[in-house]
This record gives sequence, C-alpha cells and structure tokens, in this order.
Amino acid sequence: ILTSTKMLPKIEKLNMDSMQLKVFSDNILVAYPVEDTKDKKEVFIAYQKIQTFLHFFLSMFVTEGFLFRGAITINKLLINELMVWGAGLSEVVHLEENVAIYPRVIISEELLKVFDEYNLSDVEFEEKFSCLKDSDDNVYFDFFDYSDWQAMDSHLPLAKAKIIEKIQKEKGGKNRAKILQKYNWFKNYLDEVEQIYSEVKSNYDI
Repeated sequence: ILTSTKMLPKIEKLNMDSMQLKVFSDNILVAYPVEDTKDKKEVFIAYQKIQTFLHFFLSMFVTEGFLFRGAITINKLLINELMVWGAGLSEVVHLEENVAIYPRVIISEELLKVFDEYNLSDVEFEEKFSCLKDSDDNVYFDFFDYSDWQAMDSHLPLAKAKIIEKIQKEKGGKNRAKILQKYNWFKNYLDEVEQIYSEVKSNYDI
C-alpha cells in the first residue's frame, strides 16, 4: 500500500487519455477502448497506451520486490464506476490463472493474430510490441522499456537484487518448491533482459 501511494502521483502524470484503471482485491485491471477491433492501426494505438503504462508500472514495482502475473487481450468489456464485466475479463482471468503460471503477463492469441498482420521478424516483433517468447511457446509482455536508459540503469539492478534476496530467503524452506520455481523463472527473465539491454546499448556509441 505504501509503495502504491508513493507511485500514485507519478501514475497520474501519465497521459492516461481514455484508459481506465481499476483496483479490486489483489487485482489491477487496465483497459483502453477500441471501436474497430479489425483496424490494426487502432488496436496498435490502444496497445501502445497500455504498453507505456505497463512499462512504467511493472518496472517500478519489481524494484520493490512485487511480482505480477496477468494477461493482455482484446475482447468485449463493460467497465464503469460500479462494475467490470464481460468476455474480456473472463479471458484475462483464465489466462492469468491457467496459462501465466510464472510472474509474467501473457499476450492472448487474439491479440497475437493482430500483431501477425505486421509481418515482422522476431527481433522487430519484440521491439515493436515489447514481447518475448517463452520456452513453452507462450508470448509474454516485457516489463522493461530499453529506450529509457536512465530507468533501465536504475530499475534492473534493483529488481535483480530483490529477486535474489527472495530466492535466498526461500531456500531450505519446507514446501517452497513452487514458489522457488516462480522466483527462479523471474531471475532467468531478468538475466535475459540484462543481455538484451546490453545488446541495445552496444548498438550505440556511448
């Protein structure tokens, strides 16, 4: 709660536009309207809004040791001050509970179909949509924005230190195998992020 409170002023400074943010229980829902789901340009603009928010939100929270699991999709959703309801909510809940498993945000098959229309190479795909493909063939959202070097140089070491600390605390504990599996997955992800970031920086004269 303290971390969330400290971040609220920063979140409010983001250009939320028509984006809606709902927090209930331990869930955080972010939604952006799309009039024509067959219009890949409109879908991409909406995705960019979500992308910008998630880069800020997720990279900040992992430096505090908070890990997130979830999903991004394109589907019908009713959202207002009183309620959240629809196929979109059911889908992301299903993906979060049954597919994500690890601290990762899964990209739905429907959204991937829209992305495929761009006919990009694997590298171009990762850069444009901030997505990585896992060993189980699921595509997930990359928490970090490699173009923001100042944030990367600050957030990545802190995130790695936190996850290593969590792993050390769990080692030797009883019935902690599943927790350790998830923590180790996230550490491996951060190792991959570190490698990608190193390659990005090497392409520029520093």
